[in-house]
Parts: sequence; structure tokens; C-alpha cells
Amino acid sequence: MGYYFDVRAKNCTPCDANSFQNETGQFFCKPCPFGRSTKKVGSTSESECSITCAAGFERTTNCTPCDIGYYREQNSTVNTCVKCMNNTITLTTGSTSADQCNITACIAGQYLEVSNNTCVPCPYGTYQNMSYQTSCVSCPPNHRTDVLGAQDISKCKFFCPSGFDAKGNKCRPCYIGSYKDNNIDFYGGCTNCPPNYTTRGPNTTSIKDCNLYKCKSGEQPNANQTGCELCPPGTYQPEWNKESCIPCNTNYSTKASDSTYPNSCKDKQILHFFF
Repeated sequence: MGYYFDVRAKNCTPCDANSFQNETGQFFCKPCPFGRSTKKVGSTSESECSITCAAGFERTTNCTPCDIGYYREQNSTVNTCVKCMNNTITLTTGSTSADQCNITACIAGQYLEVSNNTCVPCPYGTYQNMSYQTSCVSCPPNHRTDVLGAQDISKCKFFCPSGFDAKGNKCRPCYIGSYKDNNIDFYGGCTNCPPNYTTRGPNTTSIKDCNLYKCKSGEQPNANQTGCELCPPGTYQPEWNKESCIPCNTNYSTKASDSTYPNSCKDKQILHFFF
């Protein structure tokens, strides 16, 4: 059973996948009912004739589309999908012909550039842990990869943007007088400005921001930012490391240079009368 006698070949031949034979000594196999086929050759019973799936589908419990990289043709004698050859895949699921195996098979860590059918490594800040993909997966926020072609999310490292320092998995601004430049180091901490210089505010992003000469109260940087000069009469400065001295209100002035408090500003008439 499961065979028929081939008169031309003069031997017993197994029934093909679309037929069966439940008797012995037969010259032909019995065809499966319409829309059904066997999963193998040499079937011995009609009960082995199962539902035939359309092209591009294979028989499991139900008819399911062929995966990417597989195909099944219209008149296939088998119920399973066939794998593409020569390092190629199909562009979509449910392919119906070997001619659709025309896409280069990209491995994990790469994605397919569809326009020119080439595999490209995943760029910095992305990864791909699956094969046969047309894009890479972005790392979570404030994470990036150090290498091209990352294959796993574990390659995504936490970092803070320029001007911020990492504390655990949180970012905090660089304090005044320091900076962080991600063009130099993504993962480093904030860097102090050169001696005698500071920044004009927090979370600065470059050593170029260290452009304010440090001066004590009652002083301001000179025009070239190379030293300090006393606050001129009519101005004051109570704090250190400020850009300029603060002018007194209208009709008020200070007695002398290097004033440090607002109450140093006196009515000009009083100053003229007493001094």
C-alpha cells in the first residue's frame, strides 16, 4: 500500500503528495479530493489527504503565510514552505515563487537598505537583534551605542547630553565654572574651567563657555577678560564672579571705587555736600 506499479519503469513507485493507495497490486494511485493533499509521498489512506493551502502558505494547524526568507509555489507537491537559497530572502511573508528570493539576507546588527539591496550596519545609538530587518531599533532615551552594528540592547549605554553630568541614571546640570562637551566624551563628568576663569551660568557645553574672568566683590572683569578692575564710582557689585558692576539709581552715586553694597549708593547732593 502507498505504492503503485509503474509499467514503464517496471517497479513499484510511491504515490506522490496529491494521492494515496490503500490497496496492493495497483497500477495507479487514488487522487486526494479536490483542495486536499498529503504531506508526504507514499500515503496509504484518504485520511492523510489534508486541506491544501494556497500558494505562499503552508499547512500547520491552519494555513499560515510563509515566513520571510521562504516561499511556496502554486502547484507545489509539498505543504511546507521552501527556504530561499544563496543568502537571499523575500521582502515580505507569503511569497509564492523562488523569483521573490531577491533580497540580500542581512544578519543581526544590520538592516537592509531597500533602495540598493545592500546590508548596512546599524548606526550609533541603534541596534538590531534579529535577522532580515529593514531598519534598526533606537536605544532608549539618553542611551547610545559605542559601535556600529550593535546586535543587542545591552550595548546601549546611559549618557547625559552636553552640559549635564550623570549621577546614577539621572542627569544633573554642570555647576557654574564647569562644562561637559559630548564631542569630547559622552560618558565623562563635568570638567572645571581653566584657572581664573568661570562660566556665566550652569550646564554649559564647551570650554569656550569658560570666558568670564573671576573677580571678587567690588570688581568686574576688564574689557579683554584678562584681569579685574575696581567698580567705578556710581556702581557696586556685592557678589563674586559677575560680568559687570551694577549702576546706582538715577541721581545716586558712590563715594569711591570698589563699592560692594547697594547702600553705598548715596544721593549725589548729599555726597557733594559732605564730601
